[in-house]
Amino acid sequence: MHGGKMKKNFGLKFCLTLLMTLSLYVPLVAQTTYTSAGSGDWDGSSTWSQPGVPGDVFEGDEVIINSGHTVVLNISPAQTLAKVTVKNGGTLLFPGSGGKTLRARDVEVEAGGTIKITPASVVFHELQITPLSTDPPNQPTTFQNNGSVDFNKPLTNCVLKFTRNTKGPQRLIGTGATRYDLGPVEMENLSKSLPPTDFQPSAELDATQVIGEAGGSPISMQSLKIDNRVGQVRGTRQLIFWNNDPPSPFAQVSYRYREDNPTVVLVNLNIAQTLFVEQGVMILNGNNGASLFHTIGNIEMGSPGSIAREYLDGNNERGARHNTGIALVSAANAFTDLTVNGSVTAPPLTHTNEGVVLALVSPASGNGTDDASSSGAIMTVNGNFDFSGARLGLIGNGT
Repeated sequence: MHGGKMKKNFGLKFCLTLLMTLSLYVPLVAQTTYTSAGSGDWDGSSTWSQPGVPGDVFEGDEVIINSGHTVVLNISPAQTLAKVTVKNGGTLLFPGSGGKTLRARDVEVEAGGTIKITPASVVFHELQITPLSTDPPNQPTTFQNNGSVDFNKPLTNCVLKFTRNTKGPQRLIGTGATRYDLGPVEMENLSKSLPPTDFQPSAELDATQVIGEAGGSPISMQSLKIDNRVGQVRGTRQLIFWNNDPPSPFAQVSYRYREDNPTVVLVNLNIAQTLFVEQGVMILNGNNGASLFHTIGNIEMGSPGSIAREYLDGNNERGARHNTGIALVSAANAFTDLTVNGSVTAPPLTHTNEGVVLALVSPASGNGTDDASSSGAIMTVNGNFDFSGARLGLIGNGT
């Protein structure tokens, strides 16, 4: 009896210890949807119809700001929210003192809703769009403005930062917005799971970054930084037949062009200051049949991670790959007019295989197998065009 009792107690203690140990590894995930009951501070006792403070304890809370209510983000919530929705007539207000940070997987401003900042002297806020720790790796993250967003005031702004370290879509979209005026915007994907290096696989689109949507609202921003570590272009050009017989020798060439995880623009952009493409492939028009007109202060391309190289892949196929560049258009029957009021430059790059690429009309604007295209592009640079610090590749067609 004594031995049996000891054995039973040991088993009970082991189970309790195991449960306690496992509980240490269970994330604190979405518990509550907080709906505004009136205007007030984010941590106000009467602001929400539910007790508590959104994002204070648990990751994955949801917030809904109702019509007629203004909620002031007077704190920086400790946890990432699943979603923030601002309804028609509702307002989310960043205060005029003390920079605040809000993190959410998705933010939606419905028609008639507003997110804005209070004018102040040298105050900087940040709105991060980032997945939850429990999300699947390919979970999309979205900032959608169908109402009014004003993040750009003298001496005050709110950085809109998309950030993740897994391969998933990032979307900055909206239709019918009455105001889409952003401060600095950053879109980064720091995933270490790199796309294919062989030339045959189809384009990888798991981590595509999208700015705007077809027929959507134009977007203005103070600056834009792209750092997409899984964006690249792979291209081959192979001679498959050669006839050297006079009087009409000719060659038949096969092309293949892959744009992996690009940053695709689908609406008119106005960037007052600088577009930084530190790493990634930015397509300024990926909208078939559309004409887009962009105005940008300055453009800077390149970083210590930028490469452009030619090599033989694992199938003994020769081609080239680069991971930092801009294509004005990569769409069928499309046109892009880009005006750069300042300069287009690259920082000094000295590492092996360094380089950046500029394409007016991407070879993928046709069908991805040749560089014939019915699309066009014009790029006007009113300042300096200086790539003395880096190797520059020019591809595609255009003027």
